[in-house]
Amino acid sequence: MAAKRVAVVTLSTAVVRFYTEQLYALFGDLIEVIPYSFEDGSAYQIKPADLVIVSTSATESYQVAQQWLPPGSLTIISSITITKPALEQLLALPRGTRALLVNLSLKMAMEVISDLHHLGVNHIEFIPFYPFAEPEPGVDLAITPDEVRYVPSHIKTVINLGQRTFDVSTITEIALKLGYESLLETEPFQRYFRMLPGDNYSIKHLFAKKYQLETRFDMLLSVLDMGVIGVDHQMRIFACNQEAQKILGMSPERVMGKSATETMPFLPFGTGAAPEEQPRSSLVRYCGKHINVSVFPVVRRGEYLGAFALLQDFTAEENKQHKMRAQLLSRGHKAKYTFEDILGASPAIEKTKQIAKKMALTDLPVLIVGESGTGKELFSQAIHNYSPRRDGPFLAINCASIPDTLLESELFGYEEGAFTGAKKGGKLGLFEFAHHGTLLLDEIEGMSPNLQVKLLRVIQEKEVMRVGGNKIIHVDVRLIAASNRNLEEMVESNTFRKDLFYRLNTLPLTIPPLRERGEDILLLLEAIKRSLGISFQLSPAARQAILCYPFPGNVRELINYVEYLSCVGGSYIDTDALPAAIQRHLEQQAAPAPLPLSQPAAALSHMAGCPFLLRALCQEEHSAAGLGRRTLYRKALDACLPLSDHEIRQALHHMQSMGLVSIARGRGATRITPEGRRIAQELERLDAMEPSNPQAWPGT
Repeated sequence: MAAKRVAVVTLSTAVVRFYTEQLYALFGDLIEVIPYSFEDGSAYQIKPADLVIVSTSATESYQVAQQWLPPGSLTIISSITITKPALEQLLALPRGTRALLVNLSLKMAMEVISDLHHLGVNHIEFIPFYPFAEPEPGVDLAITPDEVRYVPSHIKTVINLGQRTFDVSTITEIALKLGYESLLETEPFQRYFRMLPGDNYSIKHLFAKKYQLETRFDMLLSVLDMGVIGVDHQMRIFACNQEAQKILGMSPERVMGKSATETMPFLPFGTGAAPEEQPRSSLVRYCGKHINVSVFPVVRRGEYLGAFALLQDFTAEENKQHKMRAQLLSRGHKAKYTFEDILGASPAIEKTKQIAKKMALTDLPVLIVGESGTGKELFSQAIHNYSPRRDGPFLAINCASIPDTLLESELFGYEEGAFTGAKKGGKLGLFEFAHHGTLLLDEIEGMSPNLQVKLLRVIQEKEVMRVGGNKIIHVDVRLIAASNRNLEEMVESNTFRKDLFYRLNTLPLTIPPLRERGEDILLLLEAIKRSLGISFQLSPAARQAILCYPFPGNVRELINYVEYLSCVGGSYIDTDALPAAIQRHLEQQAAPAPLPLSQPAAALSHMAGCPFLLRALCQEEHSAAGLGRRTLYRKALDACLPLSDHEIRQALHHMQSMGLVSIARGRGATRITPEGRRIAQELERLDAMEPSNPQAWPGT
């Protein structure tokens, strides 16, 4: 950048040299100083410059020579002062001191006296003295601003104040008009200011305060993650931070000081003449990108001062939200398991895995049902990792373990102040966290009817609203629900919403229990041993006993037994070291064979639910009301026998055809017949031989 030309005009040649050195010391090679003085006549031939500085002592001659200044010259009439050390030297003199004030002329001597009085030197009697003036008798002290040559020879003591220098206001004005205001905070300038006499209300302090505010304003603009453009009351742009330049693709030189109406007509600043205008937001399109713009008018005491426009790249903000959600992956919101982690070679588990893989390739909701401990969450994570959403977050929540009010805020989030104890700034819900990912709702049957309604809306509309909020938030989430209950029966009993069930049941997946997976039990047992770092060997009898055990707790129960055997079983496990539950089941299998059954009893014993229902009716034989299907369903549920309403209806009609029960018409109750009572007694003798029979008498 070329140095700016600065013309300095003074009365004497010596003074102009002094000012030239002073300006070079401050501005360095940023400026080129051209000295002019009236003493040598050069002031009458001033050439064009970026700035003309005229010394106070030269103003009268300047008025004469103004006709020789280039037209339109930017001019400063300087103010000068003495240095702080010189002032302190005068303040140290005793009150009543009389001294000659020596300068080039009477006017210049009076100027110095006036300046000294302004600086607080009021205890000295100054007598102006200049060339050819008559000296005051009885005065032996002279004070002069570097004009020692004019001091009378009889003066004994001379205090040379040195050349008067530019004051703070002049230096500040020079920097501002040259466009170098940033230099005012540098050490050379600060050192220069410290050399001058201070004044609590001087322009130096006022400018320092202004510059401090401007610096803080610039710092604020630079750290904001949104674009900021400021205009004054005339729609001139005075602020445009780096983010705004990046969004609009405009350089500061192109916009600063320019008209916003001409430079940025697409921004809705309005006319700027309506102080009552409220902040407004809009979405504008510029250079192929959508920009969210919010305009805030600035009004003070009813007067419109300007406006600020806040800019956000709509697409960039969306991507930023995705990145923030992606950061959750590092906090554990990531699916760990794949289909390769689901061990087993049985036809039941292989078929389930194949079905699950096909389901994973869609975005439809999946409903996973299965007994507790079968691996429903394992399958849900595998489905996520096999799906196109594998790079998105995976989150899981147990709907039955969280209170209703807390579950709502966890799922949908809340706004600041939504309830007592709400975090400042609010909180994102799991649906927002799972955007572009998968959300598992485990034990969904535990969700309240009120939340079921809200969940249904989220599935249908793909929108959520935070607790205490009024803004709709779009979410893109793959939903997986899991339950160990029969949701269809819960729908029939009005404990689960029918419409939600059919939304979730788009892709039903049933996980087979461990007892239906055959040799997978031993395969899983060995895998659990490896993962726990333990080692023991099973005897053939122990292996057979484990294979025959029904494992009502499924894989979770198997893990517990492996840990048990590692602690108390030793290195070789026989049947006597097996857990108590497996030993009891082994003893029941070794019990004597039951007595021969009649043909009806034998046929009935193999039909699902029939023995249990017959015995339940037999137990209530003397009841006046009989038993309805709903009561029979609850009794089966209490006995841990999973019978659906449909299965109960089929079993009752079959037993009616055999003459074992009578069913009243309509919604009437069911009663046992004498033949049914006889068959029930036969089955009771069978149960005495097999007490672990899952279809045993209720309550036994």
